[in-house]
Amino acid sequence: MKTQFRNTFSALILSLLTVISPASANPSNVLKHLHELQTLTYTMLTDYYMFSGLEGDSRYSRDIDVSINQFEATLTTLTQDGNRTIKIALLGNITSNWQSYKQLIDVNRSDISAQGYGNSHLVSKLEMKAIELNANLAQGYQDLYASNPRAVNKWAQYSREMTLIIQTISAEYTARSANSSGQVVASKVNNINEGGIAKQAREFSKRLNKLKGAPKASKFINKNITQMTSKWTFIEKSVTNYNENTVPFIVNSYSDRITKSLTAIGEHYQKLVQAKK
Repeated sequence: MKTQFRNTFSALILSLLTVISPASANPSNVLKHLHELQTLTYTMLTDYYMFSGLEGDSRYSRDIDVSINQFEATLTTLTQDGNRTIKIALLGNITSNWQSYKQLIDVNRSDISAQGYGNSHLVSKLEMKAIELNANLAQGYQDLYASNPRAVNKWAQYSREMTLIIQTISAEYTARSANSSGQVVASKVNNINEGGIAKQAREFSKRLNKLKGAPKASKFINKNITQMTSKWTFIEKSVTNYNENTVPFIVNSYSDRITKSLTAIGEHYQKLVQAKK
């Protein structure tokens, strides 16, 4: 029955996508939407682990609901702007995997609320679905960017890449912290950080130093980079030594603020692309 529903749902989505007019499709907008969805995918996973680790703290459940609403609104816009800009089959996979991901988030949240802990099998499925959904979104982004490299400013692209690094670091860190042993919960999530969380932390530091040399710096950019550097310096040691005295609340909070700074920087440089048109 579930398989039949899933097939019917996917077919319906694909049929809808084929009739949406692509006239207003803009590669810059589509790339922005895809990046936002990638960021939200890991934001929700991180918030779930904060919700789990703090035994059902309602704040993180509300944050998850906000992200779910943002994801669905952006996905709706993506299907309108992205038709024939992204392969229809890939859009169908993104939509289908999102529905499964959202369902797993709700089921796992319910388990925490009802019994104080999650079902390890369902948590593992949640992790893998997050990785699968992100892979779909990344494929769409990479394919479109490869054929439209001028659609994104160099430094805007750089800030997006840094955003995904800090988001995956935060997701793995909170996943490890949510489990007292630091082993079971992280068994799947550590797949999102290529080479390990410590290596990703070093990569982030390297990129941050390079970002400081971005051209046409302004007070706005300098302020965001200064704030971001301060926050990263504060959590870098904890992230690198993730097995010692974990501080998930601080890492999660500072990662969110770093993400906001990177988003602001990226949008600033992206305006340079729009100004040339």
